[in-house]
Amino acid sequence: MLTTLVFHFALFILLSSTYTMILHFSNKIRNCSSWIPKLTAMVKFYSLLLILLIISFVIPALSVSAPTEIITSCLNRHNINNYTTFSNLENNESSLYYNLLNFSIQNLRFAEATNPKPIAIILPESKEQLINSVLCCIAGPWEIRVRCGGHNYEGTSSVASDGAPFVIIDMMNLNLVSVDLESETAWVEGGATLGETYHAIAESSRIHAFSAGSCPTVGAGGHIGGGGFGFLSRKYGLAADNVIDALLLNADGEILDRQAMGEDVFWAIRGGGGGFWGIVYAWKVNLLKVPQTVTSFIVSRPGTKAQVAKLVNKWQHVAPNFEGDLYLSCFVGAGLPETKAMGLSATFKGFFLGPRREALSILRRSFPQLGVAEEDCKETSWIDSVLFFSGLADGATVSDLKNRYLQDKHYFKAKSDYVRNPISLTGIRAALDILDKEPKGYVVLDPYGGIMNNISSDSIAFPHRQGNLYTIQYLVEWHEVDGNKGNEYIEWIRGFYTAMAGYVSWGPRAAYINYMDFDIGVMELINTSVPSYDTVEIARVWGEKYFLNNYDRLVKAKTLIDPNNIFKNQQGIPPATSVVSPPIKARKLHPRTNRQSASKVCILDIIIIPPRRRRPPLTRSVGRGRGRSQRHQPNTIEEESAASTIRAAPAAEQAEIPPHPPPPQPPTVPSATPLVPPPLQDVSISNKLKEARQLDCVSFAGELDAIVVKGWINQVSETLSDMGLDDDMKLMEFDGQYFTYFHQKEKNREFLSLKQENLTIKEYKTCFNELMLYVSDLVKSEQDQASYFEEGLRNEIRERMTVTGREPHKEVVQLALRAEKLTTENRRIRTEFAKKRNPGMSFSQPVKRGKDSATSRSTTSVSVTSPRPPFPPSQ
Repeated sequence: MLTTLVFHFALFILLSSTYTMILHFSNKIRNCSSWIPKLTAMVKFYSLLLILLIISFVIPALSVSAPTEIITSCLNRHNINNYTTFSNLENNESSLYYNLLNFSIQNLRFAEATNPKPIAIILPESKEQLINSVLCCIAGPWEIRVRCGGHNYEGTSSVASDGAPFVIIDMMNLNLVSVDLESETAWVEGGATLGETYHAIAESSRIHAFSAGSCPTVGAGGHIGGGGFGFLSRKYGLAADNVIDALLLNADGEILDRQAMGEDVFWAIRGGGGGFWGIVYAWKVNLLKVPQTVTSFIVSRPGTKAQVAKLVNKWQHVAPNFEGDLYLSCFVGAGLPETKAMGLSATFKGFFLGPRREALSILRRSFPQLGVAEEDCKETSWIDSVLFFSGLADGATVSDLKNRYLQDKHYFKAKSDYVRNPISLTGIRAALDILDKEPKGYVVLDPYGGIMNNISSDSIAFPHRQGNLYTIQYLVEWHEVDGNKGNEYIEWIRGFYTAMAGYVSWGPRAAYINYMDFDIGVMELINTSVPSYDTVEIARVWGEKYFLNNYDRLVKAKTLIDPNNIFKNQQGIPPATSVVSPPIKARKLHPRTNRQSASKVCILDIIIIPPRRRRPPLTRSVGRGRGRSQRHQPNTIEEESAASTIRAAPAAEQAEIPPHPPPPQPPTVPSATPLVPPPLQDVSISNKLKEARQLDCVSFAGELDAIVVKGWINQVSETLSDMGLDDDMKLMEFDGQYFTYFHQKEKNREFLSLKQENLTIKEYKTCFNELMLYVSDLVKSEQDQASYFEEGLRNEIRERMTVTGREPHKEVVQLALRAEKLTTENRRIRTEFAKKRNPGMSFSQPVKRGKDSATSRSTTSVSVTSPRPPFPPSQ
């Protein structure tokens, strides 16, 4: 790249000098002959053309090479040579760059040419190189994307769709797994895949295992960070439940163990998602005892819609209630690969910690409709069962589990749900109707229950525990490159997800972070032209769906470990101190015309969803924070040698796991966290609100008739007063039941996007005041109210106002009215003056509003004070 720049620069100087000489020479010989001026003009023209062409090459080269040269220089200073950089020129290195970029991208949607590309891909080979790689990235304006296995469903480990320049730190060379059978623990470096982890454990012991997923090419770092559900989770908990220590690299280049990072951060990195806390260099995990013989089977059951519906219905009633030793998942679709013929079918994958005869006894007693035969079941070791469920081709061996090349790639889109009550047969048939129309789509139903019911929702950041029967993973996969077909598949799965809303969890509609889904909300990180506001509330939209009541504690942990938000993505957890510009595009609020009022005032409906008895909303736990498990507290860091060390990469020099504290003797099964009873007052409130819901108070439908509104208020007030509820309890009941979560979020979005545009000040004030009723969590003072009001005004109005930020809302409204009057008067005077100067012209065309133009500016001000403070006001 540097050679190319030097060449272009030298050529540019040469042509410039030649052009100057031609000008000088042409002046000397201009009068010598009649054809000389013509020749000179032609030479001038082509010289200028060549110079412009050279500039067109040099400027793009500079734009790419400048950041590239900076980061490569930093990496070279720290003796990091294993990297490749982006180039927009054809050279021998470009194929290496794209091969490395696409090697770990499992979802081909993010390998297309239109996706943003990193300026560099770095593959650190030691702990020190990892630290220096991060420091080099932080020294420049680049975001960091950490890639372990590349399986992120929305590609956040390989792309940055917000438009920011970024660097990928690929962890694939940091994949050592160190097993210590004496303590029954292992250190797993962040770049190891699940297949490499399983293989290393099996090399050391045939009766030890680790609880995680079944896909061998999934990166252990990201998988554990999001929780990590697998075949052993009903028996031993998630992958994150079995983490007892970790080494976390923060933005300051420090490696922190559990004691150094603190319990809040250690709690957050287990199940709180990957990629936005720092980089986990290594995890210390418990190894789990498994019998020498386990049982595995896969059976497919094609049939009519009614037959498949009955099987799925039976499955959802028995699978979550099996003992933890038995795991039985269900795949449903119209084109499942296990079924030879096309059409609806259900495929069941079963795993049992024990011999075949015991598994068959349980299935024949609890689920005889499945008809599992003895020949369907395979008795193997645990590691062979991992291979059986890995999805690798027939003939694969256990050694192939650590082969990253044996992976099937395709385009796909996924979504997720949690089911807390059995879906009715009607709902199952409705889902089958949708699946029957798209053979490329299917669902995966993973049963919960077992020990998952005994672990509290806040023992780690992953919250989905007791009360969840199973998860639904919606998937659509395709291999075509045709982008139009891809869009059709994505729209299909979105429609499927929408149709299932009435059958799954709600308040909020929960989702699994490892099945990341940008459809539920993203953070726009690049936009500095609009005043900023708190990102914590923006991220709450998806944060509470992934983490429920654990979201606020995750924000606290993020603020502690990464206050400057160095590690982030579009669905990350923001620190409490960070602000960005609003991601929600301002949209015009059109006045309603189907009411009796003819004025252009926004009429806001209150949309009420009556309480549903069979699926109560997820309420904030009154005992939250009291029942966290007291797990391993590390001792002083001491030297410790591993009983068995398995190197999973052929690198000549591999990083060794840093010294770590001698582990305690952990229990084989995570113990249930004792529940602490809530305070008596909270119990009293909870009981009274529960009693109120049983009375089925009449819901309010947003009527404009004042008599209807008053009657509803009186009826509800009398009911709740008879029960002895005070005003605070009434508000709690109203917010929880009649002012739904989704409605509140919608009103928050409307409030934040509200702009005056073509409304008058009075009309804008009316809309603003109505929306104010729903945003008490955003607007906490008169000054807040005034600032939000001022921010939504048209530029031509706001430019005539100067406020200090201390004025109350009413005063700012009065200033705006006066500014509007001045603007109108000024426009009238200008129009009359123009008519006098141009009597024949028409001036009936309306003046555009909300634009910065000469006609909208004036030196007249409503008041003259100090400049207004930044928006929003500080609390």
